[in-house]
Amino acid sequence: MNSVSNPLAILGATDASKKIGIPVVAHRGVCGGGVRENSFASLEHAIKYRIAAEIDVFFADSGDVLIHHGPLLVRDLPQEMVSIAKNPSSYFTLEAALDLVKGQIPLLIELKHPSKSKSEVVDKGIELLAQYAEPFLISSFDPSVLAYRQQLPDTPIGLLSFGYERFPIEGFDFALVQKIGLLLRPSWRSQTRGIGVWTFPSLKAAVNAKVGTDIVRIVNVTPEELARHLG
Repeated sequence: MNSVSNPLAILGATDASKKIGIPVVAHRGVCGGGVRENSFASLEHAIKYRIAAEIDVFFADSGDVLIHHGPLLVRDLPQEMVSIAKNPSSYFTLEAALDLVKGQIPLLIELKHPSKSKSEVVDKGIELLAQYAEPFLISSFDPSVLAYRQQLPDTPIGLLSFGYERFPIEGFDFALVQKIGLLLRPSWRSQTRGIGVWTFPSLKAAVNAKVGTDIVRIVNVTPEELARHLG
């Protein structure tokens, strides 16, 4: 694959990927071991270790654009987090995340259910991204994300897939699939300009995976595991 034309190449150009020897992206930031996913701290650790980070953008009914996997279900949270869930603005916002990162690491930004969210909230999030001049890519399981090509003309847009869906790949710059998806959708390698695999349970698993050295690997990785690998 031509790394010049591969939009995912920027994710593997980080110091961490170079030291590890494969292109890796920290899933929901560098988290675990007391560091919450999609949090300020998870991005701080990604910046510290110079590894690209994947984050989820959730469009809350409250009008907030949050870094959160969503939805905000109070019944699923421990008691100490209930008050936060009832006040979505207390969550880490997309605006705060972009202000923290400021181009120090590339971002892979997953848009959660844009076609099922309030259009005015989605528009707010897209406007924030349009104003962000640093390296990032966007992805989604929702094929309607291609509708934002006009607002984000220079931003690579990718399709997230388990590999067995019948979504058309035409129009997308890259695809992110589960490992089995590489077998189920072999033509996607030639139909897109880049392909990545999600989500490896650990950095060790990603390093040992036989998926091709040019394929970006999205990884659940803790600060402790990164520290061991990077020294």
